[in-house]
Formats: sequence, C-alpha cells, structure tokens
Amino acid sequence: GSGTNYTDSANGGTVEITGVDAQDTNYNATYTANGGKSYHAATDETVTVTAIAKENYTFEGWYDENGNLVTTNATYTYTETKESVKTYYARFSSSVTQTYIRQVKNGDAWVDTTDDKIGTLGRYSYTDATGMPISSTAAAGTGYKFVGWYDSKGNKVGESMLINGGATISYTTAGDATYYARFETAYTVNFAAQTKQADGSFKTDAVGGKVSVASVSNVGGATASSKATANSKYKFLGWYDKNGTLLSTNATYSATTTAATNGVTYYARFEPVYNTTVIGPFLSFIAESEKTQYPDAFDKSKRHAGTGINAEYGSAFKYGNTIATGFRYSIDNMTNVKTVQITVTVPDSAYVKVGEKSHSFVGAGTVILADSGEVVYNKGTIQQINGATTLTYYWDASGLEANKTYGFIIDNLYASGATATVTVNGTDGTQVTSTNGVVNTAVEEYKTKSHYPK
Repeated sequence: GSGTNYTDSANGGTVEITGVDAQDTNYNATYTANGGKSYHAATDETVTVTAIAKENYTFEGWYDENGNLVTTNATYTYTETKESVKTYYARFSSSVTQTYIRQVKNGDAWVDTTDDKIGTLGRYSYTDATGMPISSTAAAGTGYKFVGWYDSKGNKVGESMLINGGATISYTTAGDATYYARFETAYTVNFAAQTKQADGSFKTDAVGGKVSVASVSNVGGATASSKATANSKYKFLGWYDKNGTLLSTNATYSATTTAATNGVTYYARFEPVYNTTVIGPFLSFIAESEKTQYPDAFDKSKRHAGTGINAEYGSAFKYGNTIATGFRYSIDNMTNVKTVQITVTVPDSAYVKVGEKSHSFVGAGTVILADSGEVVYNKGTIQQINGATTLTYYWDASGLEANKTYGFIIDNLYASGATATVTVNGTDGTQVTSTNGVVNTAVEEYKTKSHYPK
C-alpha cells in the first residue's frame, strides 16, 4: 500500500500460515492470485500467521476485514472458537528514507557540519512510504548565509522543488534521497545618513536625507549598494567613511563584501540648503549740513538700525560726515543655523573710518560675534584704503527667523564698487553685487561735498 490506500498485492511482502502441513487438504497456498493463503481450521485449533516484508517495504500490521488493526506484530496467533470464515490482511508500505545534511564552505570545498551556529534544518532525516509529501527548511546562523539546496551529485535543486524563497525544499518521495543545505560565511556592510549640524559636525539621523538600503549581508565578493536621497531643503554632499574622508559624490555607493568591509558603515552626508534673498540696494548716512559738522550726528543712540539715519537731523540733509552702505536679506531655511557670515570686498576707491577695535555696524535682531580682516571699522580718522580689502563679519543667528528680512549696514564706509557675499555656517553663499546690494552710487557727489580728505 501507499499512504492510506492499500490494494491486494504481493509486491510489498508475503504471508505464511505456520505449523500447517503443506499437504493438508485444509490448506490452500494459492488462495488468491495476489499471494493470499487460506486454511480451514477446526474449532479450538490454534493458528499462527507470519508477515514477511520485502526489501524497501515495511510491515504495518495485521488488519481484519473491516480495516481494524489487530496487531502490529509480524506473527499473529489466534484460536478458532467457532466455525466461520475470517479474513486477515497483512499490510505493507514501501519505506523510503530522506536525509538532509548541512555543509559549510571551506576554501573551495564543501564540508559536512553539525554546528547549529552555522545553520539549522527543519528536518534532518525522515522515513516513510513512497509518495508521501516531505519538506525541510534551512535557516542560517548569525554571520552565515544559506546559499541553496543541492543533490547528492552537487547539482543545485530545481526551482520546482523549492518554496519559501528557496529556503525550503518540498517534494513527494519516490525513493531514498539525500540533499545538502549549503552555507557560507556572510559579511555585512552598513549604510547610514548623517546631517550637518550648526557647529560643522555631522549627526547620524534621517533629518537631511535617507539611504535606500541600511544593511547588506552576503557572501564574500558580492556587491552591496545603497542610494542617497536628500530631503526637502537639504542637499547631498557625498559618501564618507567613519573618519570623514570623502569616498564618492555619486548618489549610489557600492562596496564589496569582504572580511575587510565586514561591519563597516558608509555615511551619506547631507547639509541644509540656505537660499538667501538680497533686497536692495540702499544707502544710509548720518546727515549734517554742507558747511557745518555736528559731532552728535555720530551718536549711535540716535541712529536707526535699519537705515543708519540720525533722527535729529532727518533725511533731508544729503551730505554727511558719516556714511554707510548696506543691503537687506532673508534666508528661507534657518535649520541648525548658528552663524550668518558676510564677506565684503572693498575696492581701493573706498573711504572708511578706521581705528578703535570696537563694533562698527548695526542690524536689526543681530549681535556681532567678531570682526576679522585687515580693518576694523569704527569712529576715527577717515582714510582711503590702499588696495582691495576683504572684510568678514560674523553675526550670531540665534533667534533669526526664516523668510524674515534683516538689514546689514556697514557704517562709515563709502565704497562705490564694493561687493559682498552672504554665507550660512560656512556654506556657499549668495553674491551681493551692484545690482542687488552693497554699493554707494553717488560716487563723485560724496567725494566733492563731504568733509572727508580726498
């Protein structure tokens, strides 16, 4: 028989009625064409029958004519109590064994292993009747990768026998068989996103962007790849190693899985995008009469932070002993903004006040951290700069709001060709030119009508 279906057949085994003379007329050795035998026993006579399984078959038991199990012993003895006809069936099933073995790669060879740390199987051995469904599932241990099921000849098992993404071998038994689950050492490469902070450092998070793949575990020599994508108002800088060394500016980065890259993390770095809008130009000055100087016109307490005009004298006076030039600006993104930096390039035609080491310009909502450059602007003797000079101003951005307009005034500066650049935390800035900002356009009028030396 096979499974739960049984047919009369001598293929699986034979039956013998023992202790009976073969010449006895009550004995029939050819009772059926399928190996059945019969014996007409007398009342109270003891009868012994024996079932003998053939190769690759298993005796399952003696059953009565209603299919009820009588005994699982191959030899069955009973006593005839009354004259009647009874039929007993010796059931056999074909018996096949399935064996599943683990192997691990060692150099170029595959070696049998029983180490559960390398991998485990859902089933290692199974014996049952032919035609029965069977399966076994492979699961790799930490640091290993299951690479497939193979037959006894080393051939990879066909897709028709695999389920569960290839991890499970599943089929119907047809004979004894051995299959091998193969494992290899796995190497893991990691990918992570980092966002630039106000102090210039990078924090591992997904604020500025994301990576498509966070981790790849594979056998040696495989390719591990991940793609970087910037979030809104951020830009991708490149892929870096743990030491901050730039590896690539391509959005997709690939590494080979090896012992050297095992456990290594590659970082996709992002920084905020600061779009600066410059509004201008505008000119501000402290007014005085054309002939008379007013010393208190230099009083900072009377100046307007946005225009530089001294309220006491008003804006009707066009000529000043103190002049200023500047522009207004706004930034659309203030995320992690620590410092706004303004670099001014002053041509040799400029007139400025130089001298004391104190702050020299004002702006709404800002605090000066430091002045740097060849000249620090303040009250003092007016001088003409000999040769172009670059001056850098740092503004503390604490409390500044996105998309709000702020003013930048360079006090005591007359520069007909000055240019400036607005930068945020050292990122690339917006160039301010004569068309949008820091320029004094009244070139000759200021030179001829001011009291400054010429």
